[in-house]
Amino acid sequence: HTQSDRGRRPRAPRRIRQSCDERITLFDNIVICLDGTTRSERSIGPAVAMAQGLSAGVQLLEVVDGSSRKEADARGHLDDLAQRYGPEPTIATRIEQGKPAEVITALIAESPTSLVCMSVSGRARAGQLLGSVAERVLANADGPVLLFGPELDPAVQVGGSDLVISTDGSTSAARIVSAASRMATSFDMTPWVVAVSRPDSMAVGRDPQLEANAAHRHADALSKRLDREIEWEVLHDDHPEAAIVSFAEGRDAGATALSTHGHTGLRRIAVGSVAMAVVHRARCPVLVAGPEAATEAG
Repeated sequence: HTQSDRGRRPRAPRRIRQSCDERITLFDNIVICLDGTTRSERSIGPAVAMAQGLSAGVQLLEVVDGSSRKEADARGHLDDLAQRYGPEPTIATRIEQGKPAEVITALIAESPTSLVCMSVSGRARAGQLLGSVAERVLANADGPVLLFGPELDPAVQVGGSDLVISTDGSTSAARIVSAASRMATSFDMTPWVVAVSRPDSMAVGRDPQLEANAAHRHADALSKRLDREIEWEVLHDDHPEAAIVSFAEGRDAGATALSTHGHTGLRRIAVGSVAMAVVHRARCPVLVAGPEAATEAG
């Protein structure tokens, strides 16, 4: 069972507040990536609801392999979906040809104010698993991606809810601080920073204070960006993904956020990584920043 430092500290919440006039790049467009399967469409409802609260544009995107028949089928299906989920907000459709991961990665680079949404299961018309497409996008994209896993609650409300941000002592965690500040500001979310410490940390030669230091440091960084009080927590569990998912469910969070670690040479995300494990178990969408994701100054 997951334990938390909260019961071991005074009841007064641990908050940090500093002021900063830093500008944050907000999301003003939501791109929903589809692959021709109904399972990939699970992201449409929650993503459209996010756009309504943001008064943002919505675009349905499908990448096809160049076959005119497949393109016609995809276009007709996207038009049907746009009518089903419209007219407010107005939903545009877009068909691209090429390799899905390359097209989506290029889109993120070309449109930094667009939040790309992807499901992580379902088989594409080209025969690729969308989950593997998502991993390739994360390995190369210079911006975050919002992932919707197989356990997603279709009634989840992202806007105005809590955003649980998982961090650790690694330098890569700075990427998720930047991405989470954009997510929280764009969708009026309340950030919670958490770090997970294994109960046997001392036995394996890791200082358990590292997680507390990381949570405090990244809460401080978020506070500077957002000019608001940020709460943080250290969870104790042998299974980080279970602890993160459980904490998010306990907060009725609208989303979680974390970064991934790239593998030298392979430049891909490990399928068994904590990030992907959280995506596959979470009831809410997961904002993930890959190894190439940029950080904003501040």
